[in-house]
Amino acid sequence: MLAPENEIPIVDLGEAVRIANPNSYNEVAGVGTYLWMVSEILAGRMVHATKADIFSFGIILSEIAMLVEPNSDMRFTTEFVLEKSVESGVRPTMDTSVPERICKLEPERR
Repeated sequence: MLAPENEIPIVDLGEAVRIANPNSYNEVAGVGTYLWMVSEILAGRMVHATKADIFSFGIILSEIAMLVEPNSDMRFTTEFVLEKSVESGVRPTMDTSVPERICKLEPERR
């Protein structure tokens, strides 16, 4: 998929939802791809919020900068395995060019 001028856009391929208030939690469960999900959603502490999207955007930026899929240095075969890894303290590898604020694990700090 190319935009005019041969630019590659960051796009959503079907997981987007319209929300009434972007600063509040949303009742959308099971939306997203687990390699790009933030830990509070994987651990079931949040359903969905804009703060989670900010973290996922950071994962995308890191993926573009590093030219590798998220957590490619780890072997996650299922969402369950990734969730258990998150609970035990495993965090995604982020490129240093991604702004630190985007990568904060605490939603209130993103």
